[in-house]
Amino acid sequence: MHWLRPGFISFISIILLTSFTLGAAPANSSKNIGDAELEKQRNLFLKAEYAAGLSKSRDYKPLYKKLEGYALQPYIELRYLKKHTWLKNKDKIRNFLAQYKETPMEWPLRKKWLRYLAKRNKQQLFIEDYQPSSDVALHCYHLRFQLAAGANEADIFTQVDKLWVYKKSQPKACDPLFKQWQKAGWRTDDKIWQRLVLAASKGDHTLIPYLKRISPSNEKYLADLWYKTRRAPRAVARLKSFPNTNPKEKEILLYGIKRLAWRDKPLALKSWEKIQQKFAFTDQQKAEVTKVFAVRLAQIGHKDASTWLEKIPNKDLTSDLVQWRITDNLRRGNWHDSLSVLQSLPANLAEKEIWSYWLARSLEQTGATIDANKFYKKVALERHYYGFLASTIIGQEPNMANVPLQFKDQEIQAIADNPAAQRALEFRHFDRFAEARREWNYFNRKLSKRERLAAAKWANQNDWFDRAIFALAKQKYWDDVDLRFPLAFKKTMSYHANRNKIEPSLAFAIARRESSFMPDAYSPAGALGLMQMLPSTARFIAKKKVKRNKLFTANTNVQYGTDYLSYLLKTVDGNEVIAAAAYNAGITRVKRWLKTEQPLPADIWIETIPYKETREYVKSVLAYRQIYSNLLGNQENKFKHYVTMQIGL
Repeated sequence: MHWLRPGFISFISIILLTSFTLGAAPANSSKNIGDAELEKQRNLFLKAEYAAGLSKSRDYKPLYKKLEGYALQPYIELRYLKKHTWLKNKDKIRNFLAQYKETPMEWPLRKKWLRYLAKRNKQQLFIEDYQPSSDVALHCYHLRFQLAAGANEADIFTQVDKLWVYKKSQPKACDPLFKQWQKAGWRTDDKIWQRLVLAASKGDHTLIPYLKRISPSNEKYLADLWYKTRRAPRAVARLKSFPNTNPKEKEILLYGIKRLAWRDKPLALKSWEKIQQKFAFTDQQKAEVTKVFAVRLAQIGHKDASTWLEKIPNKDLTSDLVQWRITDNLRRGNWHDSLSVLQSLPANLAEKEIWSYWLARSLEQTGATIDANKFYKKVALERHYYGFLASTIIGQEPNMANVPLQFKDQEIQAIADNPAAQRALEFRHFDRFAEARREWNYFNRKLSKRERLAAAKWANQNDWFDRAIFALAKQKYWDDVDLRFPLAFKKTMSYHANRNKIEPSLAFAIARRESSFMPDAYSPAGALGLMQMLPSTARFIAKKKVKRNKLFTANTNVQYGTDYLSYLLKTVDGNEVIAAAAYNAGITRVKRWLKTEQPLPADIWIETIPYKETREYVKSVLAYRQIYSNLLGNQENKFKHYVTMQIGL
């Protein structure tokens, strides 16, 4: 499990021998001025930025000149040009784009400029200034203007193929291009089918009626089948709707039966038997369905899970299938079967810490204590969940394996003097985190591995904890415990944890796993801030509506996060394992998982958590808690409690 791996000591010697330099700092960089002068520049910057954004004002110019040497000065000019993207400013715009090419300032202006040119049909200027990007509308304009300028149709329409055969609707700017492409005979029945499959199985099902209209007459019913199956997978149980007149029906059935397995297992199993009687599938297609049923049944502890798991040959085992084949045996106490599976794993899987640990557990449970201890000792060298479990079982203290990164002062100063780093830090001062991260990402792309590690150290020194954490992970350097597990927002975290009678180490562990201490973190599910609070959860805890933006404030977020964690702990009689699972997946789901035939050892119960996300989340939180406990001065081995714990109702 790479998130806590100590790594190799030999790497340190490489780091300590490497040196580097970065470009010199601007003459008036912020490091050369006092705090009072810097604060004056910051206030001036805000005024200049506001003035530059006014529709008919040049008042920003005098202010702009006063900020010579200030890190964010170029953003004032960017603001003005974005607001005044006119043909008469063409030279200024092009000069700015050239001067700040590939920086975070280039694309916002270039996009605005290209849209302006496209809207006014300035085709040649557009072609000259176009740069490839992820903006599909601009890409379509570029292809259209190239066609108008006499480009080779085959070259252009080959690119249009990829734009049209897509799972979702494309921007209106692409419509004229698609019409030309279609008129030239490039839209085929096969491409219509490809797009129908993508839209129905992976994308926007509202595209299906349109694709039905343009499908061949004898295949329009297939679009209807896709639509019904996408909306309700149980449609595959009504085999009268599938006349078996076109082989493409099988693609819809396979899609539907896999989805149905997750929604209605009995109906899926029954339907799959009937489907196979009417349709002939390849061995590979059958194997795909078998894998889905095997995993789904194992997740819920179904009595037939073993039967389905055993249908899958060892050569076809994936990490996920190994997880559930072994977990199914662990849940049932079949240690001999577990040992057999583990000993037959291919080398690339057997070497993983998770399976080394469970091999040791299986050997121990089957009486092979000496061999078990060999594997426990190997795993115990690692700084992660399984390493801490293994070390506790054999009576050793958890191995922190801490090897801090070392840098010379001039190496860190070289990072601090980088203009992009200065821009990033200034944006952080204004709590403009997205812009700060764009600048960080830009200057990190220009650095060597050694320099990126130095940048992580610099970020940590400036309390930019999440950048340090992510930078070390990206460079696969796992050994600097202080950088990877900072005591971020220490006063705030400790105060609210103690107020709620929670050990601070647990609160730190949750925040570290949830956001890596990114104050403005947000998830697709709508969770916000350091401890990833949902507004609805904050409202439940506060007994009143909590403004969304307040949850991006560290103090408010940690207050509600620790309040909620305290509530969960009280709900589950103080069990940190169950509370951690509930913090991630919700208490209602976790209560369902607790309904086992008999209580299970904690490590087995954790391994049987149906959701991979929650399973890995709990492991991380428990390991992080041990690390933070040590960092906070408590050397107690928290895992002594976990290795004897039983979980279940």
